[in-house]
Amino acid sequence: MEAAVLGQQTKHSSEMENITKRVLICDSDFMVANLIDQVFTKEFKAFCTIVEDGNEAVKEIEGNSYDLIITDLYLPYKSGYDIIQFLKESRKSSTPIIILTSTLTDDVITNACLLGADDFVRKPFNTLELFMRSRKLIMR
Repeated sequence: MEAAVLGQQTKHSSEMENITKRVLICDSDFMVANLIDQVFTKEFKAFCTIVEDGNEAVKEIEGNSYDLIITDLYLPYKSGYDIIQFLKESRKSSTPIIILTSTLTDDVITNACLLGADDFVRKPFNTLELFMRSRKLIMR
């Protein structure tokens, strides 16, 4: 009986992995955003949307649902902090957020956590680390 239940859970988990995920990538560095897009498209079979500034990110969040948001903190017009705050104050507050930044000080981590960030990855980043952290958040 236990093996059958375990088998069903495994089957269910693999079915979940086959569902297309929507990922919003907010980074003003096109090369970084494009790299993330390529990895997530290949590994998650994800549909990624790339935006280069905070205003575009807010518009995307208002008009669409995402399974994950990856954002740099330092974007033109609205910061990553602003995006986190907007997301958490909206009806989409359960969307996980990963902060991707070169500035990971205690203050940055504390402020982003207080606003609702779910995880952090330091730039320059390892694509495998970002993928594994993202997978954990998307699959929860």
